[in-house]
Amino acid sequence: MDQPHLLSTAQVTPPPRQTDFEKIRSIVDVYRAIFQVFTQCQPVVPVLHFSVAHTPGRPLNYTLHTNLFISIHTPNLLKRGVNAVPAGCPPMFRDAVLNLLLCDFSIIALVGPVSEKLREFGARVQWLNVRPLPNLIFRYDHTGYYETAHSVLGITMPSGEQYIADFTGAQFAYPPEHWFMRAQDYLVRYAKDGKWWVDKDEQASLENMATRLEVTGNYVSENFEACYRTGAWRVPAVISGEEEEKKKKKKKKKKKKKKKKKKKKKKKKKKKKKKKKDSSLLRQSSF
Repeated sequence: MDQPHLLSTAQVTPPPRQTDFEKIRSIVDVYRAIFQVFTQCQPVVPVLHFSVAHTPGRPLNYTLHTNLFISIHTPNLLKRGVNAVPAGCPPMFRDAVLNLLLCDFSIIALVGPVSEKLREFGARVQWLNVRPLPNLIFRYDHTGYYETAHSVLGITMPSGEQYIADFTGAQFAYPPEHWFMRAQDYLVRYAKDGKWWVDKDEQASLENMATRLEVTGNYVSENFEACYRTGAWRVPAVISGEEEEKKKKKKKKKKKKKKKKKKKKKKKKKKKKKKKKDSSLLRQSSF
C-alpha cells in the first residue's frame, strides 16, 4: 500500500512576516474603531440641509445649515449618528459632519492608551499639527471658513520609520484607508508645504494628561451608554482584553459577597425567631 505523501518542513511555506507598518496599523486601528463608534454616539446639532459653492482653484465648499436655537444648551434637541444629517445623505457626508472639529479631542482621548501600548515596541508617540489640504470643505452656516491647524498622531519607530494616524480625516473627505500612512506620504498628500509642527502648549498639556483623560474617558463612556439606550448606533460590545476580564471577576466577587451577606442575615433572623419561640415556651411552662 502506498504511503501518504508528507511535506517536509523545507516544503512548507511560512506565513508572510508582518511588517512594522502593518503591525502598528493593526494595533492603532483598535483605538480608531472605538473612537469612530464614539463619533456616531456623541450628540450634535442636527443638519437641516446643506448648500454647495465652488470657487475655481479651491475644493467644493459645503455649508451645513442648522437651527440657530439648537446648541449644547438644549441637549434634548441634539441628535446622534444618522439622525444628525438629512435623510439619504451619503456615508462620506455623514462621517464628515460627525468628525467635524474633533481632531484635538481624538488626540486627547487616544494619545495616552496608544502611547502605553506602543511602548512595548519602543515607539514614540507625539501630538502633531499640520495645515490640512482638504478634498472638500464642510462648515456650519454660522461660522465662516478659516484655515486652521489639524491635529494628528505622529509615531516614530526605533528604526526611525515614522507614521501618521489621522483619526478625523473624514471631515476633509480623505479616503477612509488613508487614516494611517507613512509620515512622508501623508505630509506630501495632505499637509500644506509638507510640514508638521509641535505646539508647545499642547505638548506641555500632555504631561498633565491624567486628569484630562479621566474626564474624556467619562465623557466617552457616558455617550456610549446614551447611544445604546437610544439605539442610535448599534454595535457589539467592545472587549478590552485583560481589563474586561478583571471587571468581570470583580463583579463576580461582589455578587458572591452580597449572597454571603444575605445568607448571614437570614441565619441571624432564624436564630432570633428560635430564641423568641424558646423564651415564649419557657414562660408558658412557668405558669
